[in-house]
Amino acid sequence: QWLANAVAKGYSALLNEHYQDYAALFNRVKLNLNPTVKTGNLPTGQRLKNYRKGQPDYYLEELYFQFGRYLLIASSRPGNMPANLQGIWHNNVDGPWRVDYHNNINIQMNYWPACSTNLEECMLPLIDFIRTLVKPGEKTAQSYFGARGSISANIFGFTAPLESQDMSWNFNPMAGPWLATHIWEYYDYTRDLKFLKETGYELIKSSANFAVDYLWHKPDGTYTAAPSTSPEHGPIDQGATFVHAVVREIYWMPSRRARNWEWIRKNVRNGNRCLPISFLIRSAVMGN
Repeated sequence: QWLANAVAKGYSALLNEHYQDYAALFNRVKLNLNPTVKTGNLPTGQRLKNYRKGQPDYYLEELYFQFGRYLLIASSRPGNMPANLQGIWHNNVDGPWRVDYHNNINIQMNYWPACSTNLEECMLPLIDFIRTLVKPGEKTAQSYFGARGSISANIFGFTAPLESQDMSWNFNPMAGPWLATHIWEYYDYTRDLKFLKETGYELIKSSANFAVDYLWHKPDGTYTAAPSTSPEHGPIDQGATFVHAVVREIYWMPSRRARNWEWIRKNVRNGNRCLPISFLIRSAVMGN
């Protein structure tokens, strides 16, 4: 029926409706690379062929940038599911990897350009998705790692590692905290303190608690993440740079709003203790 309704509207009406829907978001950003350099009015296919041969085409690069924004606008709007691996853009009924949500890097990559290209509304489906991961993720965090907080899941709430023994892609307990960095990024761009207090704070706190409990207190007194791995790279080791970077980020993001900066710096550095993290986040978000 929806297809019949679309046919009844006609192409021109559909095109205009589509343009009005996305243009308000799309037209917020203009990108001009080397505007004094003129390029011919070539079809995209020919531009790509020339580009692969080493011929500069700044307009093609602008087009590629804006095409990415267009895809996110068209696949991640408030009230809908977030953008997944291929979303509606793949060319099969059942796309590669079941068109799943892979939280070890793929869904994060989809949203890296969201706020920085003035598409903060497109971040809301991702934040809603993260909120749905909390309850199932709490159970797995406790069962597998004896940790507070939660770890990430796919859209169906599956949080445990998959059956594959290849941990280079299948093992990524820091995916949850990594996703939580997007929550802070949304606040950082919008400065929506109401959102941070009512939604973002608890999600960031949960991820920080998991990170605290996941770290291994080594005999030499330092902390490290073990086991850990870099997404899609491997191998399994202790102290992978990716994991430490996420842990550092999830701890220090809220400190950018903290009023008692000297207190935080003193206590976080004191003996490399993780205890003050809850205070750090609360002082940053709640202002006390």
